Amino acid sequence: MRRQYETSGDLKNENEARDEIERCWDLRVHKLPISYKLDWVICRDNSIVGWGEFKKRNISINQYPTVILSAMKVKEMILYASVVGKAMFFVRFQEGLYFAEIDSEDSRKGTWGGRTWQRRDDQDEEPVILIPVSKFQKVEVPK
Repeated sequence: MRRQYETSGDLKNENEARDEIERCWDLRVHKLPISYKLDWVICRDNSIVGWGEFKKRNISINQYPTVILSAMKVKEMILYASVVGKAMFFVRFQEGLYFAEIDSEDSRKGTWGGRTWQRRDDQDEEPVILIPVSKFQKVEVPK
């Protein structure tokens, strides 16, 4: 079993994003057990409407043309969304909290990558999916 690298700071960032999503969209975001391999299930009136993965990036949304996400995470999100709800990737950029809906079309844009700077272990590099920043929308109260 791989060591967990999630820190209390990571959980704080995740909880702040969760609170913002709940406040803006009038939803409930529940932390999933580790066996699900995703961060969240998203519900409205106790009905599942989506599955979410969250990352914080200390960069501008326009610094790179794509954002990487583990191919395993994309697979899990698409699998669960094939049963119920949508697959959603949330990223906190310097400009705010954004999301992209993920679908099987995204899974065709893969490469070898991951954490190459300050690697923690040999599993930091893996197949990753390149999500275009053009797919991201800001999380905000609907107009």
